[in-house]
Amino acid sequence: MCLPKLYQKNKLKATGAAFIPRLKPWAFGYVFVTIVAKGRSEDATEKVQIDLVPVTTKEIFTNAIFSKANLTVPNRVHITGNLESAGTVSVPSSFDPHFVVTENSPKAFLPPAIPTGLRLAPNVYVNQALTIQGDLQYNIISVAPNGTLIFDTQGKVQRVVVQSLFAEGNVFAIGGGRLELYVTSFARFQTPFIVNPAYPNLTINDGGITNFSDPNDLLIILADDANLVLRDNAQINSFIYGPGASVQLQSARSTIKGAIIASKLDLQDGNVYFGQIEDGITAAGAAGFRRSIAKIAGPMTRDRN
Repeated sequence: MCLPKLYQKNKLKATGAAFIPRLKPWAFGYVFVTIVAKGRSEDATEKVQIDLVPVTTKEIFTNAIFSKANLTVPNRVHITGNLESAGTVSVPSSFDPHFVVTENSPKAFLPPAIPTGLRLAPNVYVNQALTIQGDLQYNIISVAPNGTLIFDTQGKVQRVVVQSLFAEGNVFAIGGGRLELYVTSFARFQTPFIVNPAYPNLTINDGGITNFSDPNDLLIILADDANLVLRDNAQINSFIYGPGASVQLQSARSTIKGAIIASKLDLQDGNVYFGQIEDGITAAGAAGFRRSIAKIAGPMTRDRN
């Protein structure tokens, strides 16, 4: 394991780490991890303590965007909500000053837990209308411009794992439940993704569907190194969790309502509107920690010749 950055300053070489994990009780049955590290730099030895405190699902999605990498928001991108990055954040002068911008964030998110053991279904190429029920795994789901794909949650939590998803036609989730969509490689949406529409016969016209979907009914979990792309009229009301993944918005009508956690965001155009996740919702694939690093009390020791 690597030594904390404390031992990397001044380009001094640091060697000899001894990490001792300690599990301590925490609220709601969670534990937090304390790591004690002993480092040696040239003739000096010092100890630091790293605390990793788990955050709840509601604490995970607290910003419109969290980016592990530096975050740049162009003038043409409209964002409603707070921004946070483990690096730097650059916003235009038009950005609403009421929203909080946090740089060098101490938050750390775990890689998502992708469900295993689901039945592998045949590749799906949708040219007309197709309904998917139950928990399934796919290598490819492709929706043609004249196709309609429907996920029927049947009032439950439906988990679907897909390696590659291409949506040029209509995509719905119905049934009054919640869809958890796990993308392990790539997903591209060019049309709105409508979840539990308020009107049974709702049709997509002019992309004006933002208010018809509750982001709490759709969780998109992105595996590490996966890519999510929104282009053309793509609109998704969802909480998106991909701390090791990339998210890209390509067009002015590309819209996400909910929240995004990603390693990197490429905001070429479009809109992001923050939505608060409801109490009681647990994202099976999402987990995060708040970390703190402190020097253990005591003087730095130096070797004696």
